[in-house]
Amino acid sequence: MISVPKKRLRHAVDRVTMRRRIRECYRLARRDNIDGCPDLDVIFIYVADKLTDSKRVHSAMERLLTKITGIPETGGE
Repeated sequence: MISVPKKRLRHAVDRVTMRRRIRECYRLARRDNIDGCPDLDVIFIYVADKLTDSKRVHSAMERLLTKITGIPETGGE
């Protein structure tokens, strides 16, 4: 489930845009992190006051899913 509160982003267009970005990043990161955990229910609540770019959402999503599943990160920085 993905929640983008009206209190944070007033315009419906912005809420829908953020919801789509989060959903897409979850879809891409899910393949690498969650396939080993089939019984996992997750709720994402967006808490920023403005739109965030997809690249930042994607890196945050990968970091979150890695922490949730307990699988060590692959790749290097």
